[in-house]
Amino acid sequence: MTTPPNQPFDFTTAFQQLIQNQANFQQNQENLQNNLATLTNELHHLRTRLAPPGFNNTEITPFPQTSIKLDIPRFDGTYPMGWIFKINQFFDFHHTPEDQRLRIASFYMDGEALTWFQWMHSNGQLLSWPGLLHALESRFAPSLYDDPKGALFKLCQTSSVKEYQTQFESLANRITGLPPQFYLSCFISGLKPPIRREVQAFQPGSLTQAISLAKLQEEKTLDTRPHPSFPKPNPSHTPSSSSFRPTLTVAPSKPTPTKRLSPAELQARREKGLCYNCDEKFIQGHRCKCLFHLLIVEPDPVVLEHQDPTLNMVEGVSDPNTEPVSDPTLDPPQISLHALMGHSIPQTLRVLGHIQHQPISVLIDSGSTHNFVQDRIIKQLGLVTEPAHSFQVLVGNGDQLQCSALCPQVPLLLGQHKFLVDLFCLPISGA
Repeated sequence: MTTPPNQPFDFTTAFQQLIQNQANFQQNQENLQNNLATLTNELHHLRTRLAPPGFNNTEITPFPQTSIKLDIPRFDGTYPMGWIFKINQFFDFHHTPEDQRLRIASFYMDGEALTWFQWMHSNGQLLSWPGLLHALESRFAPSLYDDPKGALFKLCQTSSVKEYQTQFESLANRITGLPPQFYLSCFISGLKPPIRREVQAFQPGSLTQAISLAKLQEEKTLDTRPHPSFPKPNPSHTPSSSSFRPTLTVAPSKPTPTKRLSPAELQARREKGLCYNCDEKFIQGHRCKCLFHLLIVEPDPVVLEHQDPTLNMVEGVSDPNTEPVSDPTLDPPQISLHALMGHSIPQTLRVLGHIQHQPISVLIDSGSTHNFVQDRIIKQLGLVTEPAHSFQVLVGNGDQLQCSALCPQVPLLLGQHKFLVDLFCLPISGA
């Protein structure tokens, strides 16, 4: 601004002009800030719409913020109310628009829930997010006619406190509008009487305190409960095998009856040159073919739950100097009670043998008349069986078992000596 020569300068007009220019500048600054805020807001909404699920839509600020990656919970038809709560929390956290929630949720359904969603979507029954939540609750949540409050009143502890707490919280989660004292009274009244009395004595003021006291009392009860004690085995009769055997109390068994040969029968065998214990010719160095008698049976119908998993065998040794016995076909086959129990006593001998390179336990007992093996051991070793003449086996306790199968000429290895023995299959269990 210029003034004519020799004319005084007007300071008042210049000052007013300066004020007007400053006001115009401020107005322009405000307009610029408003335009920038509008642009920032539009950019934020654009990022919200284009952001993939799980993206943290943070405000545009001069300083970057730490993003939190959250996974969308999946739903397979179980725990519907819990899934509805989590999916709503997820969408609210990310400010997901409702028109996008329905499609995003369909990507995270599996199994029965996905099949149901496909059917509802194909029939045009899912039009909005609230409609989906209502239909999902009606399909998978408990019926509206259920009475969770009544079930909570009747709930009682039947197992551990932890399981009772889980059942209690599952029902309480479906009830709203009740005071905390109501839940406290319901929880205490449903405890087992010994635990309930102890918890009531402490008068807990909250449900959390009552649960802690109930668990503490349960542990105390378990610690004071007497534990069953088992008698220690007698060292003098403990087998050398390391396998476990339960302690059994067995009444003394009667000696197995033996039929003696009459003088006439003895004389007839001498004249024919037959062995006293078998029907073969007796010569120098003669050994009976059926020298070892093997079996695996039980003493009574009670099935023993803990037995030696190896094969138990019983051997009867023929002694030419002992008094001969009659042909086994004249009397029912017999098994001594000690062989039946699988115990080693002074009259028995336990040795280690092998069948088809598999280790077995051989119990030699003179109270048995035949060789027996359990059908389970036959399957385990793959032994060949063939039908045999069916007969009854008399065991030491007076019971009789049916036998109708035979494993012929089974190679039994005892030390360095190999024997071929016939094994009768006996249907017993527990050995």
